[in-house]
Amino acid sequence: MQKLVIAIFLAVFSNYKIISQDLAAFNDYQNHFTVFDKGETKSIENLPVKSYKIGGNAIAYVSSTSELKVYFNGRVKTLAETFSFDYFASKNLIVYQIYNQLYVFDNGDVTLLSGNAKLFSVTDNIISFYNQNTKSFHVYYEGKVWDIEDSYVGKSVKYYKTGNNTFAYYNDNSKHLKLFLNGEIKKIVQINGLINFKPGQNILAYIDIAMNSFHSYYNNKITDLEYFRPKLYDVGNNFIAYLDNLGEFKVFWNDEIISVSSFEPSMFKVKDNMLLFYDESYLKIFYQNKIYDVCDYIPNNYKMQESTFAYKDLNGKLNAFIKGELKTITYDNVKSFDLAYDIIIISTTGNKTQIFYKDKLYKF
Repeated sequence: MQKLVIAIFLAVFSNYKIISQDLAAFNDYQNHFTVFDKGETKSIENLPVKSYKIGGNAIAYVSSTSELKVYFNGRVKTLAETFSFDYFASKNLIVYQIYNQLYVFDNGDVTLLSGNAKLFSVTDNIISFYNQNTKSFHVYYEGKVWDIEDSYVGKSVKYYKTGNNTFAYYNDNSKHLKLFLNGEIKKIVQINGLINFKPGQNILAYIDIAMNSFHSYYNNKITDLEYFRPKLYDVGNNFIAYLDNLGEFKVFWNDEIISVSSFEPSMFKVKDNMLLFYDESYLKIFYQNKIYDVCDYIPNNYKMQESTFAYKDLNGKLNAFIKGELKTITYDNVKSFDLAYDIIIISTTGNKTQIFYKDKLYKF
C-alpha cells in the first residue's frame, strides 16, 4: 500500500515544478509599491506603479516611468523600457510581448521565444505560441522550446488549447487529437471530424463526436468515462468534473469515477485544485477526494485560486476555505480582497492592507 501511495504521488507531482507561493504586493499608505515576500515587506518603488501582476515566484509591474520590471529572488530587474508591451504572470513564468516579439522570464533568465508571434497562451508551466515566420507551433516548457507542428502543407493545427502543463491540439491533416505532456507528443485518438476537448494539469478530457462518448487521458492511459456525451464538463488539476447525460454530477479523480451528487447542481466551477458547486441548498467544495460544506448561500463576492476559496459572508466578514480547512480571516471592515494563489490580500477602511499568509494575519 505504501509503495502504491508513493507511486501515485510521483506520477502526479513529478511532472511539474513545485513552487511555494510566498509573494504578494500592494501600495502602502504612502503609495509606495511594496512587496510581501515570505512574511517580510520591501518597498521597491517610491512612486505608484501603473499596474502589476503577481506570479508564483515573481512579480511583474509597470513603473511610473512605464518601464516593465520584475521582482524575483529579492531583486528588481528591468525587462523593457519601451511603452508598447503586454505582460502576463503565471505560477512559474513571466511573459511579455513587445510588438510581436515574445519573451519569457523564467527563473531569472530572459529568453526570446519568437520574433513574430501574434497567437500565444500562457499557463502555470507552459507557453504555447505560433511563429508567423516559420508557420509552426511551439511550446516553451521546462526551459526549452519544443517543436509541435509546422503548417507549410495546409493548416495542420486546427484546434488547440493549453492546460497548466499540457498542450492539446487536433491535427487536421492526420485527424489525430494529440497531447504534449512532459516533453512528449502523444497521439490520443484518430477522429475524422469535429472534436470537443479540454486539457488540464496532467489530464485531458475529450468527447468523441462520432461515437458521442466521453473519455479521459490520464496516467498514460485512456479511460472511457461515459457512453454518452455529458451535458457539461470542466477540467482542473488532475481531475475532471462533469454532468452526465442524465444530470448526475460526477468527478473523475485518481483514476476513479466518483458520484458527487445524484442531482444536477445549480452551478459548478472548476479552478486549479478545487471544484465549487451549489447542491441541495448548500455551497460545497470538492477537494482532494473530500466534499466540504461551505455555507447555505452563494456569496456575491468570492475569489478562488489554487487551493483557496475566499468570500465575504452575509455579515461582511471575510472567510476562506484553505487546503481543506474553513477559517475566519478577519473581522475588520473589508473594502476589497484578492488572491495571490493561497495568499489573501485584503484592503480595509482607512486604506489599510492586511495579508493572510500561512495561518497568520499581517496588518500594514
